[in-house]
Formats: sequence, structure tokens, C-alpha cells
Amino acid sequence: MIHTPSRQLRIWQQNLNKSLTSQLHLINTAHPNDWDVLILQEPWIGHTGTRSSPYWRVIYPNTHYSDNAKTTHSLIFINTNIPTNSYTQIQFHNADVTGVCITHDTQKFYVINVYNDCNHNESMETVSDFLTQQFSEDHIPDDNHIVLAGDFNHHHAWWEGDHNAHLTSSEASLQPLLDIIYRFDFRMALPPERPTLQALSTGNWTRPDNVWCTSHTLDLLTRCDTNPGSRGPNTDHLPILTILDAPISRHWGQRSTYPGDTLRIH
Repeated sequence: MIHTPSRQLRIWQQNLNKSLTSQLHLINTAHPNDWDVLILQEPWIGHTGTRSSPYWRVIYPNTHYSDNAKTTHSLIFINTNIPTNSYTQIQFHNADVTGVCITHDTQKFYVINVYNDCNHNESMETVSDFLTQQFSEDHIPDDNHIVLAGDFNHHHAWWEGDHNAHLTSSEASLQPLLDIIYRFDFRMALPPERPTLQALSTGNWTRPDNVWCTSHTLDLLTRCDTNPGSRGPNTDHLPILTILDAPISRHWGQRSTYPGDTLRIH
């Protein structure tokens, strides 16, 4: 099989409120010719796993099959046209964090998907431990790119609008996230004050979801924005679409149409 590089890495992220209807809408909306990685927070999980389609490989947290007490809050779907020998799963041992490392030549692209519980910062500690072990001097080389994205459940004037000043999280709860940002020189890829969630009860717009990346990765960023029109039913979170100018190998001869155009997944 011949592989050919594409110049884009295309990521769709969204919290699905554990809704099967919302997840089916996403699967039928995120066309596999248009997106490479789907990162889901609070996905729908049934007795035998989640719901997907033949065009995506599902990456579960390490704990999904070994710890029945932990509910899986983080999943990654990888497009099947990306060769399996071009990426590896990052082993986080946390039901709220998943990750993949996609490699092309000497470059590595780490996509880390976080669901941060409102009541603790265990996911932030998990990510911090990984980065510390991987980059022991707190320096990330220019050929290593990290996208840290998901539902962080934190509010701060740095990214919230002025109308949400009353929601600012405590310094203690924010500190683990801020430590990661400062130590590893992350930058906010999603523009500040861009709301990502509309509360179902009040209609108020807030910003619990975010996208961070290593500072040198900003040079590769061609898009990072919400897409309100593709929000879908049964979720109060908007999709966030991130596109990087990055060489990613794909199978040559990828089909230009897929049955989902006429036959939807139910």
C-alpha cells in the first residue's frame, strides 16, 4: 500500500454530554474525507463500548477494560486512512485522558484529549506527569508539537468574557493547568472570549472547553475556532475545529465518497 502525505492535520473536538443521539450526529457530520482525528469528551458508552463507524478506529483509555469502577470520559477516533504504523497510543492510565502521537519523518504530533472533572484535577496531574517524563528539562523540541485540548471545566478572565467574571475558578483549582502552561510554554490556540458552551438551564455562554499548543506549534495553526452550526442535538458544547499545516501520511487512493453520504449510521 502506497502512502502519501497530506499537509494538514484536522481535529474535531466536542463534549457530547454522554448522548448517543449527539454522538450519532457527530459521526454523520464529521465526514472522514474532511477530518483526521475526533476527540470526544463525555462520549456515549454502552455495555460493549461506544458507537462509531467503519471509517474510524476508536482509542479508549487504558482503564476502559481494566477498571469497571471508572467511567470513560475521553475517547479518540482516528481516521482509518491514516496508517497504523504512523501513530501510537499514549498510555495515560486515566479514564479522563487519551492521547496519540502521530509521526512523520522526524516530526511528532501529540494530540492529548482531556476531560477535567469539576471536583478534582487528576487529569491535569496525569498530563503533567507524562510531559515531565517525556520532556525532563521542561523543554519541548521544535520538531515535537503538542495539542492539549478538551473540556477543562475551569473559568478564568484569560479566556472567559467579562460577563462571566463571577465564574472565575479558585486559584488552587486553576494552578495545575496553569503550571503545565507556564512550564512547557503552551499558548492558547482558541481565541479568548470565544464561548464553547451554552448552559441548557440559563442560556448563558461560557468557556469550559479550550485548546492549548506548544508555542512553536502556533506557526502551523491555520484554524482553531468553534462551529456553532454543527453543534447537534442533546449537547450544550460546540464543536471546536483545529487545523494544523502538518504532513500526515494517508493511504493512497482514499475513496472520495463514503456510504455515510447516502446511508447514515444509526
